[in-house]
Amino acid sequence: MIKKVQRGLSQSTLLTREGIITGWRASLHVLAERHRGGLRERKGSAWLVLEGELTEPVSGVSGFSIHMFPVTEPFVGQAQIPSVGSFIRVKPVMDGVVELSDREFDFVVTLVASGRIASCSVAFQPPRYGRALIASIGFSSDPPTLDDEA
Repeated sequence: MIKKVQRGLSQSTLLTREGIITGWRASLHVLAERHRGGLRERKGSAWLVLEGELTEPVSGVSGFSIHMFPVTEPFVGQAQIPSVGSFIRVKPVMDGVVELSDREFDFVVTLVASGRIASCSVAFQPPRYGRALIASIGFSSDPPTLDDEA
């Protein structure tokens, strides 16, 4: 349920949505650089994108695309609410970006590679100007729980 305040929704109010995963994409980019002083460095970045449909639309949009990447020490957002990522665009689909620890990223990749990923659950701020902070996100091999089944 959403708590309404006098001038609209509070920035601390969270929406929760379940989503059905319908597709995914992955990419890896590796680069070698030479810096001043002859120091050589190798950098790599991996991305996993999960796509699907929310079981309940947000502002008339039900499609989503969550872009995830691993980092050694994931950052906790310090804006209005503690966050693990954000929706950076709401239309034509909910486009989100999330940092995961190496272990968390490996777990999601294992679910995807084994063909067992089925759903996600996400809690986020109501979108404002096409953006919203993500407070939590989860992925599962179980199908989403629909409210009318409870």
